[in-house]
Amino acid sequence: MTPDKDFPKVRNLSIPWIVLHEESPIYTWIWLDLYNSIFNWTMSYRTDSDIYFPYGKIIPIENNSPKALLLHDQQQLFNEFPNKTGKVAWTVSHCKTHSQRQRIASELGKYIDLHIYGDCGARDCLYKANDGCHKQLESTYKFYLAFENSLCHEYISEKFFSTLNHALVPIVFGSGPYETIAPPHSYIDVKNFTSIRKLGEYLQFLDTNPEEYFKYFEWKKHYRVEVPYLEPWCQLCHKLLQYRKHHDYRKWYSDIGSWYMFMPQATSADLNLISIEDMNNETTKLSGPPNENKKLFKNLTKACTNPWDFIELP
Repeated sequence: MTPDKDFPKVRNLSIPWIVLHEESPIYTWIWLDLYNSIFNWTMSYRTDSDIYFPYGKIIPIENNSPKALLLHDQQQLFNEFPNKTGKVAWTVSHCKTHSQRQRIASELGKYIDLHIYGDCGARDCLYKANDGCHKQLESTYKFYLAFENSLCHEYISEKFFSTLNHALVPIVFGSGPYETIAPPHSYIDVKNFTSIRKLGEYLQFLDTNPEEYFKYFEWKKHYRVEVPYLEPWCQLCHKLLQYRKHHDYRKWYSDIGSWYMFMPQATSADLNLISIEDMNNETTKLSGPPNENKKLFKNLTKACTNPWDFIELP
């Protein structure tokens, strides 16, 4: 899709245009510079988006919530523990990724049993649709690799939230703010270990010590997981209503590629603001307002990092 072929030639300025994007910058296959000065709002997993749209959300359970909201009772987990004869599972369809997660998984498999499902492994899930694979694996395995395909600022995909929603302990490898969005002791972070061997040894310890393993489910007494998280659609509706009501300033992302490819400190320099009251007409050309004072992004931190910045790879 390109603006010159697929977008209207004129637009109504009373209607904001919104870009919804869920992929990380590494796996964004479109040339975002083609969309400069077109979109007014952003909607993505980044917290500096106009509408924050994470893949999922962990929400505190209110005191008056019924006990039935808890996904897994502690006693139920204890009773199911003997059936969890498998140790670590991973479902993956992209075998070579920017994060080098496949190399970490391969190394981890030297120190603990790891079974790989999907296109990159020798095993298949019986029920692939509607989170069926997690449902199949939670009855047999204790841990699940929630590894991201890229290490980009705030990028945490549905893998993490879907795993939390089941009787599995997620092992994470990513650059998202796990410590701020998830309760303590709800996941295991690869980057907290000095080596993959140390990680494997810790997982072996948990495998043979049920009491310590069960501590990774204590948080479920106080939180629940929503995945997919649909509240942002309500926030979007509210924002649209407020926009029409207050005639807020119009905003264009004059360099949306730089906004997405770099860290949030770059964003404040990249917004063209124009008052609706200053417009003579309600329509303008597709390219939006002129960008005579465009500020260039120089010496900024990229939104994605390399895996060897965090851990020594084999």
